[in-house]
Amino acid sequence: MGAKRIVGLDVSEEMIERAKANPMKSSCETYMACDAERIMEKLAEMPASLGLVPGRLLQEGCFDLAMAIFLFNYTSISKMKAICEQVYHTLKPGGHFVFSVPHPFMLNAHGSNESNGDTFSFDKGNAKSDSYFSLRDRKFAGVIRTLDGRDLNVKMLFKTISDYTETMSSVGFNVCKIHECRVLPEHVADHPDFFKSVKDSPLHIVFDVVKPKTCAEVGRIPRAITWSPFEKANADRVLTVPMPEQVVTDLVKYVTAAYNDGITAEIFTHSSENCKRLCNVVKFASKLRSRLLTQTGAVRVTGLDMVKLGMNTDSTGTAGRAKLAYFILSSFIGKVDGSARGRLFDVQDKGLDTNADNVLFSVSRASAPYHTDGASANIAYDAVGLLCINPALEGGKLHLSNACTALGLLKNKVPKFVLNELFRPLPRDVLEDGSGQGVNRADLLRFSRCPDLLKLRVQHNAYPIFEEGSNGHTKLLRFRYMRQWIESGHSKGQMHIPPLLKIALDALDSAIDAENVASITMQSGEMVFCNNMIFCHARDAFTNKASNPARHKVRVWIKLQDYE
Repeated sequence: MGAKRIVGLDVSEEMIERAKANPMKSSCETYMACDAERIMEKLAEMPASLGLVPGRLLQEGCFDLAMAIFLFNYTSISKMKAICEQVYHTLKPGGHFVFSVPHPFMLNAHGSNESNGDTFSFDKGNAKSDSYFSLRDRKFAGVIRTLDGRDLNVKMLFKTISDYTETMSSVGFNVCKIHECRVLPEHVADHPDFFKSVKDSPLHIVFDVVKPKTCAEVGRIPRAITWSPFEKANADRVLTVPMPEQVVTDLVKYVTAAYNDGITAEIFTHSSENCKRLCNVVKFASKLRSRLLTQTGAVRVTGLDMVKLGMNTDSTGTAGRAKLAYFILSSFIGKVDGSARGRLFDVQDKGLDTNADNVLFSVSRASAPYHTDGASANIAYDAVGLLCINPALEGGKLHLSNACTALGLLKNKVPKFVLNELFRPLPRDVLEDGSGQGVNRADLLRFSRCPDLLKLRVQHNAYPIFEEGSNGHTKLLRFRYMRQWIESGHSKGQMHIPPLLKIALDALDSAIDAENVASITMQSGEMVFCNNMIFCHARDAFTNKASNPARHKVRVWIKLQDYE
């Protein structure tokens, strides 16, 4: 095939064994049994044998082409999206994903309640002849007949063409080509009786989608947002946005029913139907998005009724429903980015030391200094959210500071030659995707986290703390900061921190402390969203008590730019 490496995955062990036994199999081909929802996990289990480098280098994409034949007709729409997210992350920028499915037309053109001898047909059951959108995710059995007289049983979980295109777009793919496959005239001429039932019908549909070459999620430098002295003096009133009663009612009603039907935040997928049912939530989310992008830059959402969410369920069910409600609202505010740590990330104490390699503050009870989320040069989160399910017994207060006003303070006090340190690319530590609970896999220690390779990775993972720009009279600013990742990055990159940089970082920390705009003790059901390019946040250390529910908050990362 001309490929340097081919990796084949199938849920069927038998199919994998047949592929391995193929006498034409070459040394560059590897076949493994795997559920399509676990592609990244499976590849990470044995990267060395596949010639792959584990860790972020694997997760940023290493394949040029992915193909799937008759896969998505066996999955629900939500599972299709989960699989496409996996495929997206295995592909290099510019990589293509080509897949085929039965054409939706087939159900009406060749669907009946009894076998009719068609070459390709489905049992339509009680579905009406003019049905289409109402059939989404319904299962239909079908048969493909072969020239040698065999019947191949297939099934189709029905999807509309827009289900495919919208799913691909929501994941990040660009649709290049859609081709309707048919029986060619020469086939009909060779076997007229066999192909007569389908000679004028589209049988399959093939999609060719591509991961954009410029897929690094850094985006444009956003609009600078500064607070006036009046806003700082009235921060609680400026930040707090009560959730309207009708929004609470609609969200609780929808989430309770959906969660009881097995829908969780991990598998929820938007549809035109639920957008209509949640139109009040959509409008509320639009207001929050505007505040984050152009107005206050941060919001504290109150009013989600945890008591109603917890009716007729236990604490686990209450948390699950709250997370689903939180994800739905967040996904209406912008596009949730689940590429690194999942759609939602549980912020809970795991008893870990934040000075250890690849350990996040979010999995400890330690105090976290002011920072923005994200440590990768290639990904910059527009907004970050936090949901409180259980507050801490003591401590854990959230602090917000405005980087725009902090920079203004620095420009008035710090010499320019010192300030320039904050505008040049600075190496950062490299954090692996996943749970953020350290490194306990031998392959990561042997490859991605080995000192020599990590040194090179850190040196390439460099970007400025501040970036400025302008759009006409509008000032633009992007702020990306976590001092610990700069210091640990220099250490792992085998570089000393220059004296001027240390002076600049000390001055920056002092300015951020001075420009604190809010200190919030979040209560159960409250959410805080902030513009991750403008605001930084910090957290006090906290304590839990065995007799009380442990502190549990939930993080989400959101793309706001160009969101429709």
